[in-house]
Amino acid sequence: MMKTKQDRKWLEALTLELRIHNIPGVKIGDTLATVKEHLADSGESAQVAFGSPAEYATHIAASTTTQNVSLKGTITRSAVGLIAFLAFTQATVPWVAGEALRLGVAQVAWLALPVVAALSVPLLFDKLLRNFWILAALIGTAVSGGVLAAFSAPRTSAEAWLSVAPLPVLLITASIMVIVSFIDTIATAKDGDDSIIDPLRSQRNAQKTRAFSVASNILVSWIFPIAALALLVLSALLGR
Repeated sequence: MMKTKQDRKWLEALTLELRIHNIPGVKIGDTLATVKEHLADSGESAQVAFGSPAEYATHIAASTTTQNVSLKGTITRSAVGLIAFLAFTQATVPWVAGEALRLGVAQVAWLALPVVAALSVPLLFDKLLRNFWILAALIGTAVSGGVLAAFSAPRTSAEAWLSVAPLPVLLITASIMVIVSFIDTIATAKDGDDSIIDPLRSQRNAQKTRAFSVASNILVSWIFPIAALALLVLSALLGR
């Protein structure tokens, strides 16, 4: 049995490193169980027994068949869905109000922040997972850009740098969100669940965990279309 906080942190770091290497969840569960058993029997610390989490994960990955679907691909699709959702939100209120979608220079500049933050996620993928502060900074940048864009939106046509019909924007961005969600759903159905299962747990509990994980993954895949629909309905109700 592990007794130190350092060992628990080491195992958390190992789990993350194995995910970065696209190691299947079942193999991760087996690896964690093996490590815990060794620590309980030997009394050694994880760092002494296995080295750094990154080194041990690399060793495991060298002898393991990795998954075809990477976490990086999922994150990339999520970033595309986020950009489409942000554009959808800008066009919703003007469409409900029967007005043009007005864009100002300052507004577009602020909207560029969440777009750049979203597009940076795949490029900085490994660093984001290993350094929470970078992820927090990107999220803060995206949120700040969205808020400032809303406040800097032009109030009249004279103030607008560009005026476009909101309906095509809604249709295009909604289509992108749905396509991304379909791709994620197909990937989930094709590859099945990849939960980290403790091999010592009962088969029945493991099956329940897998079923819940698949259902929650599919729900998360449709989060942007669901949020967009909710926003559209709310805007329509408030616009009456």
